[in-house]
Amino acid sequence: MNLTPLDKIRATAVTGSHVLASVTSGLEEFIRTNGGDPHRVLARAGLDMGLAEQPTSPIPMRDFCNVLDGAVEATGNERFGLWFGHQFRPEAMGLLGYLAVSSATLGAALGSIERAFPVHQSDSMFRVSVTGGICRIDYQLRDGSILNRRQDAELSLGMFCNILRQPMGGRWAPLEVHFEHARPLGTEEYRRAFACDLRFDQPMNAILLRAEALDRPMPNSDPILHAVLAQMLAGITPRAAASGIISAVRNEIVDLLRAGYPRLEDVSARLALPSWTLQRRLGQEGCRFKDLVDEVRRELSLVLLAEASLSVSELAFRLGYSEVSAFSRAFQRWHGLSPRDWRKRAGAAQIGAGAVLH
Repeated sequence: MNLTPLDKIRATAVTGSHVLASVTSGLEEFIRTNGGDPHRVLARAGLDMGLAEQPTSPIPMRDFCNVLDGAVEATGNERFGLWFGHQFRPEAMGLLGYLAVSSATLGAALGSIERAFPVHQSDSMFRVSVTGGICRIDYQLRDGSILNRRQDAELSLGMFCNILRQPMGGRWAPLEVHFEHARPLGTEEYRRAFACDLRFDQPMNAILLRAEALDRPMPNSDPILHAVLAQMLAGITPRAAASGIISAVRNEIVDLLRAGYPRLEDVSARLALPSWTLQRRLGQEGCRFKDLVDEVRRELSLVLLAEASLSVSELAFRLGYSEVSAFSRAFQRWHGLSPRDWRKRAGAAQIGAGAVLH
């Protein structure tokens, strides 16, 4: 029996969160243009060449994030995700892109993306809201097993801005762009890419624009194509959050760490579960809450050490420590050396590209 592309989305087994392979459109050539070897970069992440030729096939989101980090290492371009997203055409996103550009208005396009996004990318959040004349587009990868999120965030917001520029014009710029990750040492390239105010260390990746823009007509609106695509996508049941309770708890821990040590009660409230239920479900998975906090801190410490703009004291604060000495002792226990010695030995670039990926 021959499977249609949409049947493949339903049938393909992917462990953990996924994204459709359409996001790799032009990726191999972009790596090559920036001086890297795409075959080697993809192979190190466990992916094959030619993924874009099967744009509706799901690929593991973790592998895709590892490809982006590998591309940073191979090209020496720390802004790889930023510029790959900046040049990414909406139509290259496949079903989701065509659904957006065929919409009647920009507001309708964003609404269509919001409804269909779970099919395009699981364990993630794309949300559109309007308050006081300002439209806010929030994006967050919510798979708690993936902590190296910076390149994906910069790539995704670049993609979304290109959809917004379809009706607004190529010179249009948002009011603000927000990133979850720390402010890098230099922001000139970000300002060149987005041409607006930038905010880092934010609770959510976001794009802010005037709400009146939502009424702008999409230049390539196609009611028939849009209706066909919408009907096709509506018939697909989005993949359930494949990563389970442990991933969900890990993701909440990441969100709460900046406010201090996460409490079980706070995490259970955010997951709408009684504390005892959460403890029981974690026990069924063979783990304890405090062990998950320690695990997230350990893994995230290496991701944050790759951010050369973060001092060790700032890094300790972002991991929920009130004292740098407590963080340094924990890091010594995890990795056998101090955070400063780790940076001296491995180098921030090497850490970001490979060490955290094991």
